[in-house]
Amino acid sequence: MEVWWGSLLPTPTAPVQDPAVKKINELNLQLKNAQTAINDLSLKVKVRTSEAEVAKAKAHELRSAFFEATATSPRNSLQTEPNPKNDSKASSGSLQPSADELKGLDQGVVRCTLEDGVATLTMQDAARLNCLSQELVAALLAALDAVQRLKARVVVLKAKPGVKVWSAGHNLKEFCVTGEPTDMEQPVKDLLGRIKEYPVPVIAAVEGSVWGAACDLVVCCDMVLATPSTTFALTASKIGVPYGTCGMSHFLGALPIHVLKEMFFTAKPLTSEVALRLGLLNEVVSSNNLYPAALRMAKDVASRAPFVINMLKKELGQLSDLPVSGETSRKAESLRWQAYNSYDRREGTAAFLEKRPPLFKGE
Repeated sequence: MEVWWGSLLPTPTAPVQDPAVKKINELNLQLKNAQTAINDLSLKVKVRTSEAEVAKAKAHELRSAFFEATATSPRNSLQTEPNPKNDSKASSGSLQPSADELKGLDQGVVRCTLEDGVATLTMQDAARLNCLSQELVAALLAALDAVQRLKARVVVLKAKPGVKVWSAGHNLKEFCVTGEPTDMEQPVKDLLGRIKEYPVPVIAAVEGSVWGAACDLVVCCDMVLATPSTTFALTASKIGVPYGTCGMSHFLGALPIHVLKEMFFTAKPLTSEVALRLGLLNEVVSSNNLYPAALRMAKDVASRAPFVINMLKKELGQLSDLPVSGETSRKAESLRWQAYNSYDRREGTAAFLEKRPPLFKGE
């Protein structure tokens, strides 16, 4: 009888893996996959950021070209006789508008004047309640660029006298209908950022009611004068449109938290009397005295040392900006996207445009 020794050896079996080790290996694989996804997203963010910077630079060039073309158009010139200074400038090939050319310039939705270092920008799109449309925002940015080149020492931002609505905020026909909310908000964000970083003070002279994003515009100005009838309303909850973290941070620096919550949650307007008491306004004057009072304040500013004022504005802006962590910003943006994609946002926007009460479902 032959015996094969190999048959007496135990049959090898696969080693039993510790469940904990198995779980660790699975998690490690998931972590690697997540890291790969993060790297891919980071690359996409860098590409989009680069593209955005290029687009912003191009937009700045187009605004300047638009304004210069408008400023040199015979239709917009107030001069009835040749001006030797302008003739010499034209012969040199410069397209930069002179102070005389800018004085009384009418761009349609924005009128811009400059006198004694004080630039006045007047919103005059009354048919659309001075809503912050792409057209109005582009005109304001172009005017700000122009008066900066002309060495204005202070800017007054106002509407035409006697208006019932100073500005209705975002144009909902452009905003929250198609596209990403961040893309729709970008022109207004550019305007707010420009005012906050503008080298000279911007004074808001406010008459009538102020809605939504226009409240943000007022808050971003350096000083604010208003009339007894002026009101400020944050209408996000009324029309179901989420509000951005950028605007939230501006309001948090200007109003007490409980007042701000009441404005957001109820959409009820804040009166100029209360706004003055809370420090949102510098002064409340009669409608007839609004622009003269703003001019007096502007001339006081224009008579002071411009370099020091520029440094003070930068310093106060840096110290007053509330820091927001990346994690907090991401969470807030996620919440905004949920609200933006909700039924209530679509219903609120449709109801506003159709001029009917909304039927919110909390969905």
